[in-house]
Amino acid sequence: MTDRSRYVFGAALASAALGAMPGLMQPAHAVSITAAGFNFETSALPLNAVNVTAPAFGPLVAESGVGSAFGSHLASNTVYSSPAGNGSARSFSSNNWAIGDYYQFGVPTTGLDSIMIGFDQQASSTGPKLFTLAYSDNGASFSTFTTYAVPFLTITSTGTAGSATVGFASGTSNTGFHVMFDLSSISSLNNAPGATFRLINADTTATATAGTNRIDNVVVTGNLVPEPATIGVMAVAALGALSRRRRV
Repeated sequence: MTDRSRYVFGAALASAALGAMPGLMQPAHAVSITAAGFNFETSALPLNAVNVTAPAFGPLVAESGVGSAFGSHLASNTVYSSPAGNGSARSFSSNNWAIGDYYQFGVPTTGLDSIMIGFDQQASSTGPKLFTLAYSDNGASFSTFTTYAVPFLTITSTGTAGSATVGFASGTSNTGFHVMFDLSSISSLNNAPGATFRLINADTTATATAGTNRIDNVVVTGNLVPEPATIGVMAVAALGALSRRRRV
């Protein structure tokens, strides 16, 4: 290899290695992957066969990736069920909501940063329609990210005084129920084996005991973080190549 070729190779290697280090040159290209996905088509068993009456229910194992889902209520007569999802046969649903009741998703984000969470959520006419998204990096202490309104769609028929409530349906996926949150600003969730997310009922208006709220198609994603050891090896090799070029 000529001196010129060695220099070009060394410079390219240095650029690639240093580009993967935060704050140095250009960042490495981020690869977004799914940490966990819950569609409740298989994980909701035994809910698929029979409803469960209990204050808490879980874990429901993620259908893709690694993670677990729970439901937690104060009322011992809460009914957990798996009615139609948003474009699928199943979702995760419960009634008898009180302030502070929640759905929880434990999803390790090991090796990931720039975390995002998306899901489909629907309230019945008498169910809770205001929730808080909370997060934790250890599954024990939680912080509030935001409070959001749960989609509850009512379509007024043209030319008539009537209206029709549109809900989850197994044969039709409605994007109006989709909610997405970008948690990339929460650095504590990066590379966190104990990363946990809660959707907490914050609706202070009166809700009926039979009022339900259901969740479906929960997906937690992140960008793949390069291994520090790999970056280090690349950096040392690159700097060595450049150093040899200078001595020639």
